[in-house]
Amino acid sequence: MEFVAWLDDDEEASPDWLASLIAVRRETGAQSVFGPVHARADHDADNAEFYERLYTRDGPANDTVISHAHGIGNSLQPRSMFEEVNRSTLAPTNAAAKTIHCSRHGQKRAQPSLGRQTLGHRTSRR
Repeated sequence: MEFVAWLDDDEEASPDWLASLIAVRRETGAQSVFGPVHARADHDADNAEFYERLYTRDGPANDTVISHAHGIGNSLQPRSMFEEVNRSTLAPTNAAAKTIHCSRHGQKRAQPSLGRQTLGHRTSRR
């Protein structure tokens, strides 16, 4: 099976980020896996603490089923999910790619002094 992994354009992934998402998917059988995003503002940025809280997405403390996603960055989905919905492959012209593109380039880019964000990941606890 092929996967699509998503990062926002202002996110940095840890070296084991992708392996962690795949491991959680295999261990849980989940169709899609989402992880937390921790914002880091430049220390000299105005309202740095406010923006870090605003753009951080922690999610649940443990691996769990969620009812909805909080953004697309730091996530993994099967490619077939997009093909089934659109009856086509992923391409810049299909509706799913446009929707995801908007999510990826939303408010996070509106605050240039925010700096880079780091991705966390959850490992399955048994």
